Amino acid sequence: MVDKIIYILISLFSLFFLTFSIPLFSHGGGGIGPGTVPMVLSILLLILCAIQLFRKSEIHPTIPFMKITIIVSLLIGFIILWQISNFYIVLPILILVSMKLLDILVWKEYMIFTFVFTGLLFSIFSVLLKVSL
Repeated sequence: MVDKIIYILISLFSLFFLTFSIPLFSHGGGGIGPGTVPMVLSILLLILCAIQLFRKSEIHPTIPFMKITIIVSLLIGFIILWQISNFYIVLPILILVSMKLLDILVWKEYMIFTFVFTGLLFSIFSVLLKVSL
């Protein structure tokens, strides 16, 4: 039952962003505007929440509250360090620490995933979009 409430709250959150991204969808001369990505992500999130709402409830593994607190603290620290340092220095540290905390992969896979993900973000933002982070 708690899962259903969470999916409803996420759907409402997604609807909120969808309503604000629609006016930004195309700005002026047509084409893709600044609201395109938030709109697509909001619609995708709504679809996924709708699927989960009508699916039979299953038992999911839970993350202990202490780990969630540490991850939120890491994200706050990430935002603060991002203002002081470079994004591409702080991001791999965040990924490594959070994956180790959640025990998702082994160390070799941690390193590969971290550098591939950071390189992917670098190529998308710096090379394709020409945005400096």
